[in-house]
Amino acid sequence: MIKLLGNRVLIEPLMEETASGFVIPEEYRSFRVGIVKSVGNGQRIKHGKRRSIPCKVGDKVVLDDQFRMPIEIDGKGYFLVSDEKVMAVLK
Repeated sequence: MIKLLGNRVLIEPLMEETASGFVIPEEYRSFRVGIVKSVGNGQRIKHGKRRSIPCKVGDKVVLDDQFRMPIEIDGKGYFLVSDEKVMAVLK
């Protein structure tokens, strides 16, 4: 697939629906929900150590819709973000 570097997170977006099943149009979304597909090796901090990324592959996450980079891999759409732009991990 793809090997991410640093504090990057690859997210597969999920379709957002209302409780009654209506899909929310792109222009009315203020955040995104998706599944983490890959994570980098963490941001480098002092003395060559790395800060761990607060989410892992398979986590369902919420991210701010403004800070995402759309990317296509093998014909499928994903978002590439830094780990700081992940607002929450849903349990």
